[in-house]
Amino acid sequence: MAALDLEIDRSRRELTEAWAAASSADRIFAVDRLLREDRMAPELYERLAALQALVRGAWVEVRVASLAGSTSTAARQAGLRLLLLEREVDELLDQGHLREALYLTAEGFLRRVPAPHGHSLRELARARERELERLVHFLPAQDVAS
Repeated sequence: MAALDLEIDRSRRELTEAWAAASSADRIFAVDRLLREDRMAPELYERLAALQALVRGAWVEVRVASLAGSTSTAARQAGLRLLLLEREVDELLDQGHLREALYLTAEGFLRRVPAPHGHSLRELARARERELERLVHFLPAQDVAS
């Protein structure tokens, strides 16, 4: 069990580093997947969805300016706005304790190659869950009537 926990921690660290290094497009796809697949509190969902819409809009502005070869102040401001909005998404993910859910649902957008140790975070989490279920059967029964 300890070896499995170490492997899960290593995978989380790798995904945290990959999230920090991910392109804006990959981050947008990852959060979109999280919004589609994770069941979160409705108010948290609404806040994240609204923020995600702003991120998408800022990304489009940056992309258009980049394709036009613009180095204007407006283009730099759009880039800064995108950076600040991405930081707000990070803060909301941390406040809502959604980082783990993000990694579980969108690992494919964050890793350029399969997990180096052979298992995705989702596979490792399922293995840990099965191991915990197996261990629970060894616990002595508790008398809850007293």
